[in-house]
Amino acid sequence: LKKILVKEGVTDSAEQIPMMLAAFNAGSGHLTDAIAIAREEGWNATVWEDNVEKALLCLDKHAYYHKNYVKNGRYRAGRRTVHYVQSVLLRRERYRVLSERDSLNEVK
Repeated sequence: LKKILVKEGVTDSAEQIPMMLAAFNAGSGHLTDAIAIAREEGWNATVWEDNVEKALLCLDKHAYYHKNYVKNGRYRAGRRTVHYVQSVLLRRERYRVLSERDSLNEVK
């Protein structure tokens, strides 16, 4: 997935994480289609939040999934994928905070 993202111009490791999660959930083809939509719409195709995330939701709309640059067709589960990415990132942040708190307690 990382190689696909780098090929698409997503080189920031912080941005790769949510996009890899989205690709894992939706499939890499739908993610690359969302990146293509973001690029065509003039949104930042290398940023997940409010850009590629928004483009992924467009894959359920006829006006988008019939474009010639959309190679993998309609994707109806965009909201599910966005929720999946958000929930995993939130869980990751909670674990990071708990880990830091535990590390501080060990020092004391």
